[in-house]
Amino acid sequence: MACWAVAYLSECSEFAIEAIIEVNVIPRCVALLSSPKFTIQAACVRIIGKICAGDDLGTQTAIDCGALPALGKLLTSPSRPILREACWAISNVTAGNSEQVAAVIKAELIPPIIMLLSSHDSSIRLEACWTVVNATEVGPHAIKHLVSQGCIKPLCEIIKNGDFKIVQVVLQGLENILRADEALAMDSPKLLSPCALLVEEAQGLDTIKQLELHDNIEISLKATEIIEKYFPDLK
Repeated sequence: MACWAVAYLSECSEFAIEAIIEVNVIPRCVALLSSPKFTIQAACVRIIGKICAGDDLGTQTAIDCGALPALGKLLTSPSRPILREACWAISNVTAGNSEQVAAVIKAELIPPIIMLLSSHDSSIRLEACWTVVNATEVGPHAIKHLVSQGCIKPLCEIIKNGDFKIVQVVLQGLENILRADEALAMDSPKLLSPCALLVEEAQGLDTIKQLELHDNIEISLKATEIIEKYFPDLK
């Protein structure tokens, strides 16, 4: 199948991805994301995801070809592998620059991604987490949108029972949110910043305290760092 031939090629090297972009395959791949056949969807979402995992130019090319709305439609797919791959592809976009994260927001992909933070499938939750955490890296505008869409509560739920890999990802995202929000507390009569209050209300602070005793030293140290910096009077 031609789609899978291109998908396998995209796994080879950056040179191969550049060649795929140059021969203008992306528009066709984007169109085929709406194919009724899961095998074709799987191949094309893999191609788009690999392109977006490269440099910002490749990611922008995919965006300009309409990849985001097409990927968004896959976020309700009944196929778990397709759903996971779509989240993975979008996470590669949010790993790009601020304009590309803004494009994800404009395409209204954040609400369904946040819903997938509560997926029963751990692999889907992980990719949804990466999508959110990557978006927290680009600045306060993206963080404000993520928080307004209710990202904090499901993130706090994940760290209660997640494995160490997903807990590390979520702690980084929460730290990014709290860091960006910290300045707001300077003008607030409240003890904590607005997002710190949301973390506490979601019982995230209690969970982070428990993570100080985690067997994984990186998680333990990160939990302690978050508490000491953003919840110093509640430790």
